[in-house]
Amino acid sequence: MAYWLIFNRLNVTFYGKNAILEKIEKMLPKLLTIDDVAKYLSVDDNTVYRWCRSGTLPAIKLGRDWRIEQQDLEGFLLSRKVGRGDGSLKNIFTRRLSAPEHILVMLTEAEPVFSLEIEFFKEALKKGKPIVKGCWWQKQEDVHRRYSEAGIPVRELEKQGKMFIADLWEQYRKGGAQGVLDIWREMAEKWNGQEFWGAGSHLLDEWKDNWAEFLYFKSELHKVLCDLPVVALCPCVATSAVPEGARELLNLVPHHSGTLVLATDRPSFLRSAV
Repeated sequence: MAYWLIFNRLNVTFYGKNAILEKIEKMLPKLLTIDDVAKYLSVDDNTVYRWCRSGTLPAIKLGRDWRIEQQDLEGFLLSRKVGRGDGSLKNIFTRRLSAPEHILVMLTEAEPVFSLEIEFFKEALKKGKPIVKGCWWQKQEDVHRRYSEAGIPVRELEKQGKMFIADLWEQYRKGGAQGVLDIWREMAEKWNGQEFWGAGSHLLDEWKDNWAEFLYFKSELHKVLCDLPVVALCPCVATSAVPEGARELLNLVPHHSGTLVLATDRPSFLRSAV
């Protein structure tokens, strides 16, 4: 049985709807600017602008300016509230996930990755979203086989242009970080800005001699994904063979918008405020 690492850095602590409403009413006007929201949440203006532009935070566009209604900010904060568990992976994947999203999953065994991705992509297909599977340690033929056995019609989806499987390790060897980032940008262009769902898993064992390089890549990837219409799942596996892998997993947290925690029978999705 895999042991699931649990960790996330949260910038806002929520105690309930009444507390949120009371705090907002005391500190903020009813029609807010980007700067108002940024100062209240202690985040950068560009972060709030990105939320507004992507629709993650409902906002009113007035020329070059944005205004956010107090009730919309309330709903935004409540949607990011951390609870005591979301019940099941299906509940998490069917809740209000919307692009841009970059989700970290921290694991100590590789085997659960396939089943996790399969459930993720099944929900994407139910929503009518095209999907991208990026292969690092996983082989493309194994993805074809495992996904097909689980009921995902891989060949048919590929023919219809609704699924793309990429060898990201090969892209990285050829073009470095930029080669991989270009793949994600190309997918956004391929589907004309339509929201798509994607997944790419890493074995940290493969980066044990290049931690700084890996962290730099993940940082650059996060910047790109946050500007694309993508809900991205990133299962990262740190096995006991590389003791420092657990530490490096924790270093990845700031480079994702949230962390999927799979603990016992009640998985939770912890979403950062930045």
